[in-house]
Amino acid sequence: MKPFWKSSWLSDYGSVVILLLLCAYYSWMTLAEQHPITPMAGRDLADEILAAHGPTPYVLIVVRKTAQDRSFADAIKRRLTASPGAIVEVLQGDPTSTRSRLVEIGRASRTLDAIATHQPAATRWGPLSRESLDKLAETSSALKGVQVHFPESYVWPSFLTRENLLNVVNQNADIAIIAIGMTLVIISAGIDPLIMDSGSSCPRRAGLGAIPATVSVQVKVRPACRSVGR
Repeated sequence: MKPFWKSSWLSDYGSVVILLLLCAYYSWMTLAEQHPITPMAGRDLADEILAAHGPTPYVLIVVRKTAQDRSFADAIKRRLTASPGAIVEVLQGDPTSTRSRLVEIGRASRTLDAIATHQPAATRWGPLSRESLDKLAETSSALKGVQVHFPESYVWPSFLTRENLLNVVNQNADIAIIAIGMTLVIISAGIDPLIMDSGSSCPRRAGLGAIPATVSVQVKVRPACRSVGR
């Protein structure tokens, strides 16, 4: 019986096994708490707000000035505005601008029902904390009972997130295209790899024994003119 490291199974699938082991290693090493800021998370959050506050809520969406946050906010707004009567306002800014806008809303007559945001802003921005909102509600009835909604966090490897996988594909797209092309050419017998056997004048096809080959070379010789002195 052949040892495991000399078996045909290992030679055929060894690279696949190593690739899977590397994926498992990096997945384990990058295991961390994830805060979803995606359009899908935004749509789910909008459904949660509609279920909690009815079909006509007044919602303030608070996000940062990034492309990812903008997509997140747009998804929430589209889902909420699909419900007739819902009032939706989007604020892209920082804690200072958020506090200023909350003060302005507090002076209005319409009661703010919910604040939609993501976990980083909900836990790190002072104006969105429960204590700060309660203080603002003491001087403004429009902010009494306002609830902050954000997607729940979960534990998942950062290596296997959608953004990281897309980065891996984008950074290696040129190499992948070349590799796929070479593989298709070899599979379709477009390339016939020959290995020259040392000590033999015949090329040897890998694993198929010696195959005689003839190489013809055409050489054109131009006659040289030489003058002969008399």
